[in-house]
Amino acid sequence: MLVLTPWLPGWYGFPRELHFTIAVANLAYGLYALALAQRLRRPPGALLLLIVANTAWGLLCAALLLHLWPSATAWGLAHVALEGLAVGMLARWEWRHRDDLRAVIDA
Repeated sequence: MLVLTPWLPGWYGFPRELHFTIAVANLAYGLYALALAQRLRRPPGALLLLIVANTAWGLLCAALLLHLWPSATAWGLAHVALEGLAVGMLARWEWRHRDDLRAVIDA
């Protein structure tokens, strides 16, 4: 998303600053999740942080959807709606399987 910052805000109907903030948040999330996934043992607090962050991001996407509804394009609204839905479902799955996610299981 960062690479596409010159073009996506226009396609989405978002202010450039909002698009940049979403892109940076997605990058930070990806780096944190990757670092956590590479650990053999995942501390419960680190998993809880991921779950809380995913839940918060899903709720923020819902709020953004309502706020941006009058000005955003269909592409922008679809992106925020689908991202919020995906992240919210991921948070729910992570919460249900948090004990399994604490350690890598050899298959």
